[in-house]
Amino acid sequence: MSLLHALPLSEPSMASLSSDARLFGVDLQDLWREVRMSWQHALGRAPLVWLRPAVPIVLLTAGGERVLWTGDEHRPAGEQGAAASGLMAVELPEDMVLRRSLSLPVMTAADRSSALELEARTHSPFARDDLVWGSRVGAPGGGVQQAELVLASRQQIAQHLAALQGHASIALPAPEDLEVWALSWALSAAQGLPIVLTGYGERRRRAVVQRQSVVNYALLATLAVLLLAMALTPTLQLRQRAIQAVQTFEKVTAQAAPAVHQREQLMRSVEQLNGLSEALATRIEPLRVLERLTRVLPDDTAVQIFKLQGTKVTLTGDTDNASTLLRLLGDQPGISDVKAPTAATRLPGAAKDSYVVEFNVDPQVFGGARVASTVTAPAAAAEPAAATAPTAPPPSASTSPQPAAASPAPPSAGGAPRAVFGGTRAAAPAPAPKDGRP
Repeated sequence: MSLLHALPLSEPSMASLSSDARLFGVDLQDLWREVRMSWQHALGRAPLVWLRPAVPIVLLTAGGERVLWTGDEHRPAGEQGAAASGLMAVELPEDMVLRRSLSLPVMTAADRSSALELEARTHSPFARDDLVWGSRVGAPGGGVQQAELVLASRQQIAQHLAALQGHASIALPAPEDLEVWALSWALSAAQGLPIVLTGYGERRRRAVVQRQSVVNYALLATLAVLLLAMALTPTLQLRQRAIQAVQTFEKVTAQAAPAVHQREQLMRSVEQLNGLSEALATRIEPLRVLERLTRVLPDDTAVQIFKLQGTKVTLTGDTDNASTLLRLLGDQPGISDVKAPTAATRLPGAAKDSYVVEFNVDPQVFGGARVASTVTAPAAAAEPAAATAPTAPPPSASTSPQPAAASPAPPSAGGAPRAVFGGTRAAAPAPAPKDGRP
């Protein structure tokens, strides 16, 4: 057969159909094709080439030699190599094939396959059912790809394979398991590159490649899972420890709840006691102030109004000498800041001065902390004082006791003397004369 003349191939006139599946104006089918083409191109590189391994296959050349091909590399095949491969191909003689060199633009694998099929059917001298074709595409360069198209007759190939099967010295597998090749010398001057003619035993080799690829992908996925587990294990351990710590804390908190409640009650009690202690420390006992005034004030001094506000005491009454009263009060321990807010006055015809005196008392001397010592006075002195002393008013109340000098207290029924507020104790009356004698 004569070779087909090499003619330039124009762009395929039959546009590839695309689906209407679009996302933000992007054709998803074209996107998927680009991803697949990029992935297939990456699988041919060194880091990922092991994911799609090349299966060794024994080629029976047109000269009758056996060559072991692995990818695009070949070497002489011995008996062991031929037996271990399990796959076999037959090279067609040059007089049985037609060749055509093409220049194709860079396109996807699907579009390129459609263009090559159209070119093969257009320039084939064989009937449509009798046509067998194969192609090989070189690396892209300058925006184009060089390709070689091989055409052959199916009937002639069947006759050639039958002739080889009848050869006693050549053992071939069944025709459906046998591949049919033609070597291309146009794309590589150093060595011929295999071109597989479709429709024969290449499906078996592709199935073997597919199984090995699935195993390799499974190993890769297992490795990725193990690496991910190794990376997540410390984080998961820390998370588990944190969960256990939270659970332990909640358990301890629940167990310690009664003790915490008791502690809170104790703290509240302590705060209340502290507040009470502070209140008692600063509280002035009116009875102690009145007891001190009773002992200090002279007989010529009478107290008409007694007012206690906090630590401030205000006295209003009558006295013979107001300045002497101020000096007397200022000399007493626990009494300070003695002053007269207004001047002492004496009304016409009055025998005494009307005075108003203010002073501060010390809580350490007149405070509630010393109430017990004040209350536990001897009974002999407490009973007369309780009988005649007026009731202590509240801190802001005012009292107006009767002057002691104006109305001396009468003696008690038992003859015991009574204490007089604002003066000395009154003397007991003289006994009645006997027999009319003085």
